[in-house]
Amino acid sequence: MVEQSKWLFQQATIDMKSQIASSYHNRRGYYKFEGIGYGESNHHDDYNNNNQDDDSIEAFLIGNERASQLKSEYFQARGIPKKVWSQYSDCQFNQWPSSTINNNNNSGFQRVHSKNSINNNDNDQQSTLMNNRDQLFKSTILKYFDQCSSISLSIVQLISMSLGYKKNDLDHLFSKNDHTLELKHYPPLKSILSQQEQQPQRQYIRMNEHKDLSCLTLLLQNKRVDGLELYDNDSNTWIPAPLIDDCFLVNTGDIIEKLTEGVFPSTLHRVVNNPSTSTQSRYSAAFFYVPNWEKSIDPLSSLSTNNNNNNNNNENQDNIKKKIHSVLGLPITSSPIDHSERFTKKTLGQR
Repeated sequence: MVEQSKWLFQQATIDMKSQIASSYHNRRGYYKFEGIGYGESNHHDDYNNNNQDDDSIEAFLIGNERASQLKSEYFQARGIPKKVWSQYSDCQFNQWPSSTINNNNNSGFQRVHSKNSINNNDNDQQSTLMNNRDQLFKSTILKYFDQCSSISLSIVQLISMSLGYKKNDLDHLFSKNDHTLELKHYPPLKSILSQQEQQPQRQYIRMNEHKDLSCLTLLLQNKRVDGLELYDNDSNTWIPAPLIDDCFLVNTGDIIEKLTEGVFPSTLHRVVNNPSTSTQSRYSAAFFYVPNWEKSIDPLSSLSTNNNNNNNNNENQDNIKKKIHSVLGLPITSSPIDHSERFTKKTLGQR
């Protein structure tokens, strides 16, 4: 996945990226946004007092290939005609890089010919290679998307069992696999490299603290380039997230906090520029596992099967809960935490 991100962000020109750029009409595709140096946050602290950092972060967003079909039930229940909701930015198709320009929608990467090409045969060979590379990117991303969906469902099932409910009690919420995957590229901040010679331990915030509006977020990062920090409520400090090669970092989001009534709290996190790796690019792939749009997000305790589940073996529940909390780096709580005041009954589509 990291190699696919490097290919997209490093080898494409500005013109190429603009051909698959996200827009008001389609939020999927390539986009660039300015980090905290340009107003990601409305406040400044001891680590963020320079509003002129050249912090341009690149991103590429995709979702399920059947976007419009997956959300139809949500809009139909609200009496919104298809001719209206089919135009919404969340209901559009993925935009994929292509070596061939489509004259109808001007999407895809421009075809680039080698300066050394002297005949059509050379151009055709290069075009074939580029088309193969485009297909490899798309197939790899889609396969990764499906694998993340499967892994996330397994984690949700473990969480359900850890709380004394049936393995499949939450499966219906995610039956359509209507999730999103976002690739990000954090280039080195050139303007602060010289400053870090005088202040080698200073951190620069690149993305302000936030919690994910998801059930789970699976995060993959490139090796030896960290930057993610988690907030520790016990010590009221930010701690570096462990960077383990070939492993996911799993963030719990607002949806799982609502479903479990705070037993699995949403993770407050941010991205900083690590002084020790400030000269290297950081790449990440964040998979956001979310419920179907038409589903109501109600606590697990509201399930009609609750009374039967309370008869499960408490010792087995505790063991499963400890394992999950250990893997996710969460504190082990003996009773649910009441976070109900943070939520109202809603569907994900009303975010």
